[in-house]
Amino acid sequence: MVPSSGHKLSTFGSVSRRLVYISLISSAYLISLTGLQKCRILQNYQSMSAIVSALSSAVISRLRYTWAHAGRESLLEPLLKYNSAHENYSYYRSVLNSVDGPCVPFCGMYLQSIVYVEDRHPDTIMVESPSMPGGQLTLIHFVKPMKLFELVTMMLRFQGKSYCFPENAVTTRFIQSQTSMAAAKADSWCWERSDEHQQGELSYSDVRKGLEAAGF
Repeated sequence: MVPSSGHKLSTFGSVSRRLVYISLISSAYLISLTGLQKCRILQNYQSMSAIVSALSSAVISRLRYTWAHAGRESLLEPLLKYNSAHENYSYYRSVLNSVDGPCVPFCGMYLQSIVYVEDRHPDTIMVESPSMPGGQLTLIHFVKPMKLFELVTMMLRFQGKSYCFPENAVTTRFIQSQTSMAAAKADSWCWERSDEHQQGELSYSDVRKGLEAAGF
């Protein structure tokens, strides 16, 4: 089982993606990728991954007219490789190896590795007792904590360098309120709003065709 801290990281990633859903499908048919580029520049890969995952989901990607002027091919698609699990996140790992300065890593890769270690390695192992013929001893399986230590160390190494700007209390409260709101929304709500947007796009398309036919 994933440790409680792992559950928190996983939940934060899910809530972040849902927050992107809500922000977009509650807006006036407009997608801006400015924040996505800022995350990449700041090496905030956790937030960038949540945004990329949300934007490439069916809930958002099917909104054709919403995407019309967002620069999807030039701005979003090159960043999809950061989220790709191909060859155990080989591209993302190569990026992390070259990181210099403050960084917020994408924790999904580490969580996946933690789950693998948890499932593959038991806490204890049984061995034959050298003093009791036919008996067995229960020993701590030290391979498991060693592998978990390696993973946690890889994550914590990015805490050595801090960002040069201080925490903003107003921004922090806003993010906390928004994430709490997003956590309370069900996936069905996001799909319903996406359906409403798609119907709005179809209506907009009909109006646009009518204007073009009239010579406007």
